[in-house]
Amino acid sequence: MKKLTLFFFVFCISLIFIGCDNSEEKTEEQSLVQEQTVTETTVQPVKKVFTKKEAIVLYPGTPLYTEDVDGKMIYADEVAKGDKLFVYYDGDNVDSKEAIRKLKSGQEDPFTFVRVATEFSGDYWTRGLFFAKEHSVGGVILEDSYIYNSPQSFDVTGNTLKKGELVALKNNIDYESVFTAVTIYNGADNGKEIYLKTDAISTKEADVLAVKTMEKVKSYEKLDPVVENKLLEIFVDMEITPAVWEFLFAGEQ
Repeated sequence: MKKLTLFFFVFCISLIFIGCDNSEEKTEEQSLVQEQTVTETTVQPVKKVFTKKEAIVLYPGTPLYTEDVDGKMIYADEVAKGDKLFVYYDGDNVDSKEAIRKLKSGQEDPFTFVRVATEFSGDYWTRGLFFAKEHSVGGVILEDSYIYNSPQSFDVTGNTLKKGELVALKNNIDYESVFTAVTIYNGADNGKEIYLKTDAISTKEADVLAVKTMEKVKSYEKLDPVVENKLLEIFVDMEITPAVWEFLFAGEQ
């Protein structure tokens, strides 16, 4: 009887130790699984999803930059005033960064750069003062026009916008409205919004393209007669507004 009791006691003790060992093994195994899960979660990269919105260039010969191996911005290309850009957004915010602009002369200056894409090529960086963000329409001024601070006749200023000037609009023009808001270059980010008489503005694609083309051509040197005649042939087929035609070729006939 004593042997049986002793045997039963040893058996129970053994079960207790085995149970402890199994419990420790399970706990250790669970810990390893948890650690692995945490590790796998933390190494997953956060992938940003960017959107693009239209913008209109406000400055002639707006420079476009790419980053060199040191992360500095160097000149790569340019776009004309009135051209369209596509600005990258991270949520509601423009995708931008602080960087050093490096000129060919070796001069370096810190600026804020915005990531953009052009209509016909890849991604670049430029500065926010050169374009009007969330604008999708280009326009050209048909006659020298007074600038208004608001869409009210009494809010006229003494300043004017010259005939042939290119401007940016947020939306298609409403010709039933007396005044239209346009944005012009003023050296500040996103330009300056002003008001003009609606009948002084053309958003016709042919008009805007013709003015952009002539400004680009004339920015190099005096227009070659052969090139001028060829442009005349092309522009005739484009049915340009008479006021724009007069602006482009006044004194050239």
